[in-house]
Amino acid sequence: MTDIETAIQEFGLPEIPPCKKYINELFTPEILAITKCKDGHALNASEISVLKEAIEYYKQLFPILKQINLTTIDLQRAQVLMKYLHHVFNILLIQQKDHQFHFLYRVTIVKDEDRKAGKIREPDKLSYPPLIIIQDKQFFNRCSTSNSTLFYASFYKNVALMEMKPEKGKKIIISKWQNPFPEKKYTFFEIPNADVNNLKVIEAKESYKKHLEGKDPLYQELLNLTTAFIASEFTKEISNKKERNPNRLEYIFSAFISDRLLKPPPQNNEITPNDLILYPSVEWKHKQENVAVDTKVHKLFKLVRAVEYEVVDTYYDKNELDLKEMPADLKEIRKSWGITDNDIIWDDD
Repeated sequence: MTDIETAIQEFGLPEIPPCKKYINELFTPEILAITKCKDGHALNASEISVLKEAIEYYKQLFPILKQINLTTIDLQRAQVLMKYLHHVFNILLIQQKDHQFHFLYRVTIVKDEDRKAGKIREPDKLSYPPLIIIQDKQFFNRCSTSNSTLFYASFYKNVALMEMKPEKGKKIIISKWQNPFPEKKYTFFEIPNADVNNLKVIEAKESYKKHLEGKDPLYQELLNLTTAFIASEFTKEISNKKERNPNRLEYIFSAFISDRLLKPPPQNNEITPNDLILYPSVEWKHKQENVAVDTKVHKLFKLVRAVEYEVVDTYYDKNELDLKEMPADLKEIRKSWGITDNDIIWDDD
């Protein structure tokens, strides 16, 4: 039994229809029909049948995917499921936007084993985790699988703090990273079809609607189905984090899709790979954004400030937080005085 057959049997998934099976190394009938629609060309009868078949498949598939209990599946079953997903998301017509920014903030919970002479010395300890650690722990995150690592950060330090939610008594470092090329326009993926109270998401949805104007109705219906599923995965809440999957497999769908967004499949070679993924902060009630930055892009960033704190008290469950408000009381322990490529110099050195 193949992995695809196992996935179909294990999860009750529909058979992969002919429209999604490759006719050569790069293209499926669906990909060819969608590309034709995107370019504004009329479909022939065969291509109309292809899109109708794809639409019926998605209508059956997405409700089943949403019903899978991702908290209880194990890594072996997850790998089988992802083999199936390669056929589901073999084309992603994505929205991209160029964006400029100056700074990003990241919160790191300090581990004693990372200290040297009682302090964090290496800037890399405040950056993204090495891939080998992710692979060893087999962790999934909102935008990365267990075989990828990204730099997760926010445009505001209190949003970054809310995302991590360090417990009272923990030692943390809030790091500030500077984009050395603020005039550079980085390519973002924006959530195209989500119903959340977020200005950038609302703008992205309006742009998405304009893209659909005048397009074939079947093309519109197909995109509405796929983008609605994608949006729901990037914005969903994990209801009971105390009983979550030990490998964080609740994120399997958005993580898998993120890998395709940052490294598009071959048939998407006309699309510029994304530098970053911009997505609403679930912890900040979707009103602010987080970014997941590709490591090749983050290597250009410069650590310009680091401050170590002790978490004195927390207010993570407060209903309404102002953007100027911190979700925790922090006691400053030390701050950086100077930073080189290999060393953080603290003010109490």
